[in-house]
Amino acid sequence: MKLFFKRIFLSFILPTVIGLTSVVFWDPFKVFFNYNDYYTNNPITGNREDICVKLLNKAPNNFSNFIIGSSRSQAYKTAYWSNLINQAQNTTFHYDGSAFGLYRTTNSIKYLAKKYKIKNVLLIVDADLFGETTNNPGHLFIQPPMVSKESKYAYYITFLKASLDVKFIGYNLIYKLTGNYYDFMGHHLRKSKKSHTFNNSTGDVWYAYDQDIKSDSVSYYANLISKGVFYERKKIEQSKPLIGEAQVKLLNEIKHVVSKNNINIKVVISPLYDQITFNDGDKQFLKKIFGNTNVYDFSGKNNFTENISNYYENSHYKPYIANRIMDSVYNKSSKSNQNHQSAN
Repeated sequence: MKLFFKRIFLSFILPTVIGLTSVVFWDPFKVFFNYNDYYTNNPITGNREDICVKLLNKAPNNFSNFIIGSSRSQAYKTAYWSNLINQAQNTTFHYDGSAFGLYRTTNSIKYLAKKYKIKNVLLIVDADLFGETTNNPGHLFIQPPMVSKESKYAYYITFLKASLDVKFIGYNLIYKLTGNYYDFMGHHLRKSKKSHTFNNSTGDVWYAYDQDIKSDSVSYYANLISKGVFYERKKIEQSKPLIGEAQVKLLNEIKHVVSKNNINIKVVISPLYDQITFNDGDKQFLKKIFGNTNVYDFSGKNNFTENISNYYENSHYKPYIANRIMDSVYNKSSKSNQNHQSAN
């Protein structure tokens, strides 16, 4: 019997423990430990919200202003925003997550309000946000347990599984051998060979695509057009109603936190390349929750969404567009108010 258990231990248990320990110390998604840099010379896409939480935990407890949203919100930079709201930049932080949905947005605002005395929130939304009413189980999207209040075990098991995924290991190996990104790699690896520029103090990220565009903008956009990334938008339509019972509950939770803590919140509906107008009924509900003067709609067909050069691809717009939007929202530039069809 002892020989049997010894063989089980040597054949299965010991290799499993060694394997899992190796994966943890390899930590390809940089989630098990804290790091000073999450991007330089690292082609592997990590969990953005996990990074934000780690940065906040080791930063001085002086933040009172937050930009919150999906990766699309990275067009909005804290330096520009802080001037508009008359706050020091070292009090502003950019808190975002990949494909950030309403569930994670609600939890993040509740988490931040408990940790900081918040003065201002700039919340960047779009129709995609309202499709999420529970935690997203994917390793790039799952919310850190200190924010979601869900299982730590499930959280870290998610990253162990992702690290052992055959496709991920294969894509990573191909990238290391060739130094090239291929479309079949999806979101596992960073598409640009260059590193993003990351500010540890503010959470801002400057995408490496800016360097690619600066080097050869003609080829950059021609390549995306040939792949169908930038497509012809034939029919301009309105998004379907997305705010139902679950969304109402979560939005009311945000409203409660905002009201209780006297937070000045501005909600911006993003100008997306698809030119689909945000649903009127959903917009009216957002105005009911946050106030008529606090919700700004830049969706649909307008000067921001017409030109492909305003975008890195068909999902993310550039910082100069965000600057013009912020000018309009905070009434700092009459020119911005004239250059889009509707800000309300």
